[in-house]
Amino acid sequence: MQAPYQPQPAQNPIPSSGSNQTQFSNPAFNNLNSPAPAATPDDYTTVDYLNRIAPLEERAVNRFAVFGLIGAVLTAVVVIFIVITSSQGPNSNEMLLPISQRVDTLGTVAKAETTKLVQIEIAEANASLSSTLTSMKAQLETIMKSKKIKTANSASEKKYLESIEKKLNDAHQKGILDRTYTTQMTYELSLLKTQINKLKRATKNKDITEFCDTSIKNINTILAAYDKFSASKQ
Repeated sequence: MQAPYQPQPAQNPIPSSGSNQTQFSNPAFNNLNSPAPAATPDDYTTVDYLNRIAPLEERAVNRFAVFGLIGAVLTAVVVIFIVITSSQGPNSNEMLLPISQRVDTLGTVAKAETTKLVQIEIAEANASLSSTLTSMKAQLETIMKSKKIKTANSASEKKYLESIEKKLNDAHQKGILDRTYTTQMTYELSLLKTQINKLKRATKNKDITEFCDTSIKNINTILAAYDKFSASKQ
């Protein structure tokens, strides 16, 4: 009589040596299943720095470009303004008062030296000068009144008068007044003539133009007399 059937316990399959070799020796298989290397703090620092610096450099370049453009525009505006202003020159009305003040200064000098001059030629030229300056003053007062320009005393013009008077007084004490007076008044009348010529070029007013023409003609006559005297003393 046979013994009853007893089931045998299942045995774990033993992996073959070939399958183990395939699983652990294939690098591709190992890389796919292995975890990625963890990032280090240095990696984050480098990336962080690059991300921050790139936009900053771009913004800095743009800012400098804008500032440069603004500076160029402002410079161009200033240059254009200066050119336009200088090309226009002074207004004729603004030139009348300084000329009037200088005429007063020279008229005061001419009257003060009338009795001190010795040479007849210079004394006669000075008399003509005094008369011319008086006429010029009257004309200027009429023109300025019509344009409602008020006369005013100038501190700088007063100092200028005092410097001329001191120079001529020193020359008188040294006995060389005639020669010094001729040289000084030639210089002063040449400056005044230059101012009047500028006034003539700057105006279209008929009265001012007539004043300029008459004054220049009379000044030239007096300068010619001074030149003649100076030539005779050489």
